[in-house]
Formats: sequence, structure tokens, C-alpha cells
Amino acid sequence: MSGEPMASWPALSPYAKTFDSRALGRLFYYDSSSPKARTIVLIHGLGDEADSWRHLFPLLKKDARLLALDLPGFGRSVPVKRVSLGYCADAVLGLLAEEGIERATLVGSSLGAAVAQLAAMRDEERVAAMALVDGGIPGLEAARGAWRMLAPGIGERSYLSLRGKADAAYASLAPYYADIAALGEEDRAFLRVRVEERVESDGQMRAYFSLLRSLALWAGIYKGLFTKSLAAFQGPVLAAWGEKDRVAPPSAADRLVGIAQHGTKLVIAGAGHLPQQEKPEPLAEAIAELAVADGDH
Repeated sequence: MSGEPMASWPALSPYAKTFDSRALGRLFYYDSSSPKARTIVLIHGLGDEADSWRHLFPLLKKDARLLALDLPGFGRSVPVKRVSLGYCADAVLGLLAEEGIERATLVGSSLGAAVAQLAAMRDEERVAAMALVDGGIPGLEAARGAWRMLAPGIGERSYLSLRGKADAAYASLAPYYADIAALGEEDRAFLRVRVEERVESDGQMRAYFSLLRSLALWAGIYKGLFTKSLAAFQGPVLAAWGEKDRVAPPSAADRLVGIAQHGTKLVIAGAGHLPQQEKPEPLAEAIAELAVADGDH
């Protein structure tokens, strides 16, 4: 694979921006830039990029200003230190500060949901509402599959085993979808190229395992802190889950809603772990409603 930066999903290219920070490194993000009353920040999960939101972005940009970033070490963002959950939360808050945004709704997919929660812990005044999409703590600690990659060396060997094996790399995506074969041809072609770029990148491999191990530490030691913070959060919280999620158990949505003061659950029929890619319409509708409700509490 070439050393060129990852290409954007074509419809997202006009919204691409970067900013450089001594503390955060170079952050790549999409910014709809439209002067809307509300801002929504889209936070991808482990081993993903901002393009994960390619189908949600056009559905939401008419209702809010959208920011979708590559977390440090992933996609086109370049870190300046070891990637961790705290670093990612600081990147989200740093992006909001850079753009002069005082309050926003945070939408996190999978691990990105835990990033959103930690960002709210660190600056609740800046977080108006949260959508936790197939992720969050408690919940992610029960995720299947990823934890076997934690042992030093074992996970890296599994990752490296996919290099030069395009079909195997693409097949590794299947558990994250209800039916990857049902995606459109353009989507499948994009994902095939994208996953090959990931597995061939030493930098993204380092970021993947560093962030995974950081999540395990936070989920194992500080789960009570996440629970307490979620219970104290004053804004609305949406727990949205793919009905056919094979990675994180859908029962986790009930736990999150049960903890939050103003929690709502959404089960998305026919979707797996990444409903923003398989069934974006119902998720977009629920997020738009959440962003409108953020001033009601």
C-alpha cells in the first residue's frame, strides 16, 4: 500500500479540515460548517475513522453543524504521544475549543461512546447530550472478540497476519455488520480498500492496541466512575443499538438507560455493530431528536 493519506468517501471530501496542536498533534475532521444553532460531534470506534459516518452526515447536516474527527492515531490524524482513552477525549474537547463551540451533542460509536462519556466527565458544561451507539461503559467490558487481542504480542501477531491478504482483511469486518454482503457495491469497495490500508499501517496498529489496552484499564478499574458520572449527567442520553450486534450485547443498552437520568433506548432492526453504516435513517432521526431535546433538561 502507498504512504498516501487515506482518501475520503467522495461525498465527504468537501468538508475535510485539519488543525495542528502541540498538545494534540494533527487532527483531521469533517466540518459541515453550516451556521446552525446546534452542533453534533461524531466519534468513531476502535480501528475506524470519521468516514464511518458517511451515510449519517448528509442526513444530519441540514439540522445541525456536524463535526466528525479521526481520533488521534487513526485515519489521517497524527498523534504526538501514546494513544489512550483520555487523549481521545481531550481531542474531542480540543476540537470544540478550536472551533469556538461552547456546547455540543456527542455521538459515539462503540469505543467512541466511552470517549464521549469521558469527555463529558472532563467538561460537562460543554456536553449538552450524548448518543451512545453500540458502546459505552458499562457495556463494552462485555464485548466479544476484541479482548482476546489484549495479550502483548498475541494481538499484534493476529493483526500482522492479515497483511498482504486482502480477502482475509475484508472478511475480518464481517462480525461488525448484520450482513456485510447486503451493503451497496460502492460501500463494499470502499471498505475493502480501507481495511487493507489499516492493516498495512504500523502507526494505526500501534494506536489500535494502545487504545484497546487503555479502554480495558478504564473499564476494569474505573467502571464505577463511569457509572456515577452517567447517573449524574443532566442532559438527555440515547442508547442506540443494532438489533443484530454480535460484538457488544444489546442488553447493555438497558443498563445504560437504567443509569441515565434522562435515558432513551433505540433498537435498530436489521443492523449490527455499526448501524450508522447499515441503517442510518432511524439513527439519524433519533440523534436529531436528541439534539433538539438537549435544551429541555
